[in-house]
Amino acid sequence: DALDEWLADPVVSTNLDPIAYWTGMQAAGHPLSSMALDFLSIPGTSTDVERSFSKGGLTVSRFRHSLSDESTRYLSVVGMWHKIPGIIPRDSVIALFNE
Repeated sequence: DALDEWLADPVVSTNLDPIAYWTGMQAAGHPLSSMALDFLSIPGTSTDVERSFSKGGLTVSRFRHSLSDESTRYLSVVGMWHKIPGIIPRDSVIALFNE
């Protein structure tokens, strides 16, 4: 299976950024890349997670209680990304909403 094959591969340089490595592997279509990137993106502390849950409570209010799970997740993620300068192409998002 994919894990056994990856474990049998030669060891790569330890100076390599693991996220860059797995992003490259994802571009090459490696079957373990998505799982590895998910694992590497787990926060080291629960502070950000707790903050996300707190803000999620503001997203799902008595006026928006019928949002689907998927919509709630998207709103939470975009809300967190919005705070990182330049990560969301503002003009593209506005164009999508105007369609």
